[in-house]
Amino acid sequence: MYWISAHGPGVTPDSIEFIEASRSLLSGNGLSVHGQPLVRFPPVLPLLLSATSLFLHADTLVAARFLVALLFGVNLVLLAICVQKCTAYDAVATACIILVFLCSAPVIQVHARVMSEAPYIALSTAGLLLLAHHLAHPRASLLILAALLTGVAAATRYIGVVLLPSAALALLLLDDRPLKTRSADIAIFSGIACLPLATWLVRNTLTAHATTGRVFAVHLFGIEGVKRLIDSTYRFILPIDVSGWVQVIHIGMALILLCFACMLVCKNAHAQQGHRQLRHFLPAIFVIYAVAYVVFLILSISFFDAATPVDHRLLLPILLPLAAASISVVWSLSETLAQRCVWRGFVGFVLFSVSINASHAISTAEQIHQQGDGYTARSWAQSEILAYLSSLPEPTKIYSNGPEVIRFLARKEAVWIPMPVFPGAGRENEHFQDDMATVAEQCADGTAVIAYFTSITWRWYLPSQEELTSEYGIPLMRKLQDGVIMGSAGP
Repeated sequence: MYWISAHGPGVTPDSIEFIEASRSLLSGNGLSVHGQPLVRFPPVLPLLLSATSLFLHADTLVAARFLVALLFGVNLVLLAICVQKCTAYDAVATACIILVFLCSAPVIQVHARVMSEAPYIALSTAGLLLLAHHLAHPRASLLILAALLTGVAAATRYIGVVLLPSAALALLLLDDRPLKTRSADIAIFSGIACLPLATWLVRNTLTAHATTGRVFAVHLFGIEGVKRLIDSTYRFILPIDVSGWVQVIHIGMALILLCFACMLVCKNAHAQQGHRQLRHFLPAIFVIYAVAYVVFLILSISFFDAATPVDHRLLLPILLPLAAASISVVWSLSETLAQRCVWRGFVGFVLFSVSINASHAISTAEQIHQQGDGYTARSWAQSEILAYLSSLPEPTKIYSNGPEVIRFLARKEAVWIPMPVFPGAGRENEHFQDDMATVAEQCADGTAVIAYFTSITWRWYLPSQEELTSEYGIPLMRKLQDGVIMGSAGP
């Protein structure tokens, strides 16, 4: 991964907030972004970046490259340990999960970027692994450590809050000890695990008068969201073009078989009281967690953040545990039923999947190594718009469809072009026309310009370049290689 990120770690719009928050903390101004308290994201990744930067005596971006490479290795080892523990250290099973991880383009993309998914996967996987250890061999120390890791994971990504009910359900349903004992474990686990996130939310309320920076609004998760969820899951396994119905049938059959196999393994565990093993519990915990994750995701998109993309990045924290669970369950089932042909057939399918995914993974790794990724890509280093903006006199106000990249690379203040609709809340901006009239007036008198990047195509909620010209009369001032500068005057 360190070789892949030769141009530096990939930087996305979200990454910039993490980097800015880390730099703010290192400069003694606390976790803030653009002068405002960090609220939209939890604190763990900025804290990790700051700690790594201090350890290496390097800038946050340099430290981030080291951190993403480290997390890539940590997650690979953790998943391998999970499968080893569940398959009696079977070499073929361990090789399967290693190949699935290394030959996955989404895994490489996520781990090559400054994103919270990689540390979240590490913390959540480690926490659930320790919880399974506790279920197999109950010890207070294991329960407390599992709760601590789970709590820190929840303070890495807000969706990590699903780990708490997932763990509670696992303790309630998978443990065969008395209900009183299970209830005590749930209370201890929940009390410890909720502390990091609860502390952060209290801090947000006191400093920014908000909890997560998201507003309640109803925008129900529709059929298109379901299609994207199924398609992203299917393409993680087999990146081939098939019809939606074929995807639904295949994914549905796989989930039913996985759940059925988990039930058989758990039933076998209850039948062998006194011989409980980690492999009887960890796959079931991963399945419970995955179901809770998807339910929470649907609720979050339906009521808090309509702009959340249902893609590989968002689903990777459950796809990898489900891959480990599938390998482990099939191995256990073949051992229980004494049917090695089941295991051989499954290994054949894994190798088929890996062979298809490998070409995508290799091309992705080579492209990132040669061209960079996100805002640290070579194309952004050669941006004519950023070079032009760097020469603007300081009082000139800059509007843009990419204000964060202007702040990040050109070190110039920039603000958003007015939005006709707020993407997170899914509601119209009542002041849009007035805001656009102000922008047009400032551009006309030469006190402001609009920098419009043609490579930023995913912000559907902003007016297009053509709309700015035809509907609001903002003239084209300069046409550059990577976009246009709009306004009436300038150097």
